[in-house]
Amino acid sequence: MARRIMVKKPGGPEVLQLENYQADRPKPGEVLVRNLACGVAFADVMGREGLNPQVKPPFTPGYEIVGHVIELGAKTSSFKVGDYVAALTSVGGYASEVIVDEKKLVNVPTAIKPEKAAALILNGLTAYQMMRRCCPERIKSIVVFGATGGVGSILLDLARHFGITAYGVGNKQKHGIISEKGATALERRDAVKTLLSLAPTGVDAVFDGIGGQNAKRSFSMLDEGGSLILFGVQAMMKNGRKDFIAVIRELMQMPWWSSLSIMASNKSVCGYMVDKWADRYPDFYRADLESIFDLAVKGVIDPRVEVFDLSEAQLAHAFLIDAKHSGKIILTIADQV
Repeated sequence: MARRIMVKKPGGPEVLQLENYQADRPKPGEVLVRNLACGVAFADVMGREGLNPQVKPPFTPGYEIVGHVIELGAKTSSFKVGDYVAALTSVGGYASEVIVDEKKLVNVPTAIKPEKAAALILNGLTAYQMMRRCCPERIKSIVVFGATGGVGSILLDLARHFGITAYGVGNKQKHGIISEKGATALERRDAVKTLLSLAPTGVDAVFDGIGGQNAKRSFSMLDEGGSLILFGVQAMMKNGRKDFIAVIRELMQMPWWSSLSIMASNKSVCGYMVDKWADRYPDFYRADLESIFDLAVKGVIDPRVEVFDLSEAQLAHAFLIDAKHSGKIILTIADQV
């Protein structure tokens, strides 16, 4: 019998309930995967809290899967039983058996362990596409907010690999991790002042997963011609829970750029959502995910992971909320065969 986590009503980590279930059989063009690992993402928290309008209870969270193909639907020709694969799923990853459209699957090099591979799908794809697809190729310097998180730490790895000067914003107790990745650490409270003392004209790109009023600070860090890439709204939550006061405060204080101000500053603002990009640009999705795995095999990217069992999903979410981790929180799902 397969296992999965279900969310039957919005709420805190306590609504993540483990249950047994019988997996469906794959339809034509689909593949059944025995899942080995799945990342725990802030997007899962948003869904659990009822803040994602595209996800309604009951549902199983989980943005990615890594495992082995165990059954093929009719007219499925790209994979075979036993293949080691990964996919961006958006939902459904907190489960031991998952049906996936074969177009979403990418082969995983056997040199990458499941828990490491799981840390590279959502986070790696997000970091890689924001840097290589959303930014001009000429960028030479960046600022990363949440630099010790799953996406941020990979952005620092990529910056080091591509010879880009990086500044990472994070808690002081984690500055050592930022420095280890070749970046200059900044404290969030005085990040703008410190950055401009080190790079007076600003940087070429800022990656901001906080959103809200923090976007204004991020914009002020840009050099002329620079790009701000927004990919999250963590500021609209408090202690990992939805907070209507925080939402109202951030909405009131967040910048609303006019076309004239953008044009006059010669800067750009870009929004990014990984699943939207995957659907809109499927060729990029597969090619970029393969590139991320290749960089991991070469040792360019080595994500830090904290591992929990599927049965510990509530604890894993609490761990994420308390920001006790560095890198990516991973749920191991089934025996690794």
